[in-house]
Amino acid sequence: MRKEKKKTALFVKKQEKLLYVAVHMLLNLAEDIAAERKMVKKQIVRLLVRLLDRKNVDLLTLVVVFLKKLSVFEENKDAMREFGVVPLVLKFVPCKVSQLTFSLFFFHFCTAVLISVLKRHSSMNPT
Repeated sequence: MRKEKKKTALFVKKQEKLLYVAVHMLLNLAEDIAAERKMVKKQIVRLLVRLLDRKNVDLLTLVVVFLKKLSVFEENKDAMREFGVVPLVLKFVPCKVSQLTFSLFFFHFCTAVLISVLKRHSSMNPT
């Protein structure tokens, strides 16, 4: 049983390294607006939101940066709201990703709907 846990942990670590490289490459490719729009059509926002459940801080930081970049466009904000990004990102507040997290919300896509969701999922008052 212990050997299986160790093997699984090693697999997850390798998987997160690979995901980090892949997301980093996609972020670099997204510098081209045409490429970014293609990624959005292929549901990159949904995939990035799913990565917010990971434990690797470097990967999470990169995903939040990518989401912040994508949040400039209204359709991406709507997709983030639809996929429930607010409760997933709120769990990062106590760690070093917090500055990126709050800039994602308050500088790029803070709306009345998101403020109400923040108030429901957090004891903090985002005013």
